[in-house]
Amino acid sequence: MDQKPKYAIQTGGICHLWGSRDGTFHHSFLRLDFDCDPDKHPGVVIIADENYQNAFSARVNNLQRELPSLLARILGKPVAYWWLEQDEHEIERILSGLTEQPVFADRR
Repeated sequence: MDQKPKYAIQTGGICHLWGSRDGTFHHSFLRLDFDCDPDKHPGVVIIADENYQNAFSARVNNLQRELPSLLARILGKPVAYWWLEQDEHEIERILSGLTEQPVFADRR
């Protein structure tokens, strides 16, 4: 994300299911469009490589400020998924459900 966004904050898109490795937890996340300005709100973000082999989840207080450093942790081309959430208990529930290595769980 070395370039400036072409568009304002993303207002829509496609949601995809992510879950825990053991399959006991699932949650929908919006795939981020890197051409759009990231949101400035708190929530949960999942960053993965383009093949979805390596992924991690993180709590963010300001996605716009924190996203570049999170993307830098992935070698190659990253993809990112986002869930805006302001309730601390819900953020904890999502993060504990996803565990440290979330998996892409869409079954299309």
